[in-house]
Amino acid sequence: SFNYPLGTLFSLWLLVMLRSNSQLSKKQLILMGICAGILTAIQLYFATWVLGAMIAISFSSLGLGKGWRQALLASLWFGFAALIGFIFVTLPIYEYYSTFFSWVVGIVTHQGHYGDGEPGFATWQLLIANFQALWQQLPLLFISTGAIIGLLSVLFFAHRKTFKNSIGLWAVAFGLVVQLFVTLGLIIKNPSTIYMQAVAAIVPILVAIGLSLLAPKHPKNISLQRLLRFGFSLLIFAGDRKSGSAGMPRPISYA
Repeated sequence: SFNYPLGTLFSLWLLVMLRSNSQLSKKQLILMGICAGILTAIQLYFATWVLGAMIAISFSSLGLGKGWRQALLASLWFGFAALIGFIFVTLPIYEYYSTFFSWVVGIVTHQGHYGDGEPGFATWQLLIANFQALWQQLPLLFISTGAIIGLLSVLFFAHRKTFKNSIGLWAVAFGLVVQLFVTLGLIIKNPSTIYMQAVAAIVPILVAIGLSLLAPKHPKNISLQRLLRFGFSLLIFAGDRKSGSAGMPRPISYA
């Protein structure tokens, strides 16, 4: 799967660009967008990276006081560039665009394997069964993902009055969390352990953000924060190591 590590590296690139709490230039947005579009042409799950990045860029712009118009414009520049990158790579098969997009819409709007069933996303019973099957095969990945999201939630609540001081970190975190849930929803609809690499690719960047926000600010808290950082690093490392078993496709069993 190209999601891991290419998706992780792209998210890391976005984090490096936004963590300085500065507005991205139009050239930077276009360059990153084109790269995201090219990756999406290689593997369709990278479309969720486009979504996550657009949310992060908008959130960062709003936090910097740029206003809704500028925030929307920045994310649209990125999205437009992603579309250009996608078209550039897939232009040789442009005559099949209508078939391809009909297939994509069918996957999202119809049940069954790859959208070959009845209209509708999926039944709740099927989604629950699929989630349980994935949980049984990759419990550590789910636990580590829940742990880092829980940590970020606690940190946001604790720093809710000063979160704009680290708006770049929080913007990327928010975009990645939304991306993670969208990705997980799509995977649960058509489950396979290999697809979970798209989730595993997001987790390390969320960990990096969490550890950055846990950086010691007061000498008396250094030991406790270092212990927390070490503990979460071990937990996430174990979860990502377990997700390595998703490298080979395995059928989901409902027995």
